[in-house]
Amino acid sequence: MLKEIDDEYRTTLINLAKYHLIMFIMTKIVKMTKEDQNQVALFLFNNINLKK
Repeated sequence: MLKEIDDEYRTTLINLAKYHLIMFIMTKIVKMTKEDQNQVALFLFNNINLKK
């Protein structure tokens, strides 16, 4: 499905080492329990601003 949107999606590389805060948050989320991960996911999902 992604290839239909973008032919080069497999060749695009993102150097996450440049994004220290994202790396820190990802490690914290991985260390959380499943319940806490679900709470974070629901919080983020409910706070996405989908204004057009």
